[in-house]
Amino acid sequence: MSRPKNENPPDKKVTTSRLPNRLHRYMKTIASMKYGTLQLMYTEMLDAFLYEKPWLTAGLRWRETKALTGKPARGKRGVFLLDSEATGWSQVNFAISPQLIAEVEALAEDQGVSSSAVLYTACYWWAWFVYPPEHEVVAREAAGLPTRVVVTQVG
Repeated sequence: MSRPKNENPPDKKVTTSRLPNRLHRYMKTIASMKYGTLQLMYTEMLDAFLYEKPWLTAGLRWRETKALTGKPARGKRGVFLLDSEATGWSQVNFAISPQLIAEVEALAEDQGVSSSAVLYTACYWWAWFVYPPEHEVVAREAAGLPTRVVVTQVG
């Protein structure tokens, strides 16, 4: 029996990006432990990212996504399948408010990057600086560095 597709609430729109598979799996882990759903986490993450502006305040560089590639489907002429295992990247859907999408798009235009790059960079910042993996926290403590970014409460 297949799982029912999540319906997007009427006040949400979908925009996409691509993430490395490992980062996407880690984002799912953070969401399940702290937020319940990815979409709730993505909204809080983007609100915090846009408020904190780590590309200005901490020198965070924009991270560009890689293209997904296709491969011929076995026995199906002219049919191509996306191969996230071969590329190591997955397409990720962000069901967020139209206002948040507009803010992401405006930032992308202002910074001369794609909105996909803004979303990927926000996820990278969230996973590496706000909720870093335990091994990174230990390494930072040993080096006498701050272990994580404390995000200002938004809204």
